[in-house]
Amino acid sequence: MDDDMTESPSPNPPPNPSPAPAATGRRRGLKLALGLSVVLNLLLLGLIAGGLARGHSGRMGPPDAGLGPLASALTPEDRKAMREGFLRMGQNWRAYRQAAAEDARALAAIIATEPFDRAAAQAILDRQTQSVGQRMQASQSLLLDRIAGLSPAERQAFAARLTQALDQHKGGD
Repeated sequence: MDDDMTESPSPNPPPNPSPAPAATGRRRGLKLALGLSVVLNLLLLGLIAGGLARGHSGRMGPPDAGLGPLASALTPEDRKAMREGFLRMGQNWRAYRQAAAEDARALAAIIATEPFDRAAAQAILDRQTQSVGQRMQASQSLLLDRIAGLSPAERQAFAARLTQALDQHKGGD
């Protein structure tokens, strides 16, 4: 009767049940949501990465705000003045990035939901497009104000830095 006390595990364990269809669908939705979130974050961070790739030390504070090679031509003093201009305008890059991340999460949730709500997704993307456009307009206005305040010699130096940035960018294609 000692055999009953030393039972060994069954040689044929029961097979694992296959995942439920709902779990599989959620996994797929989660993968899509995560992928889209990564893409949106990369788009938002592309401005920062682009500036860093062009040799910025990160001292500018906000990303190049859609200025592209123009941002590369800015001196540290120009960047400081623009950063201060953004602050005077009430531009808060941290809040902007936080709102963009919240939008990405909301978009991920919409994508993961069945049925897919295209109109809701479009509304979020439209809001992001409007926000980016407003940032670019503010950046362009500050840049033009900064350039207008330069002496002729400083504008010539800015133009030379811009040309150099464009030449470097062309070589990277």
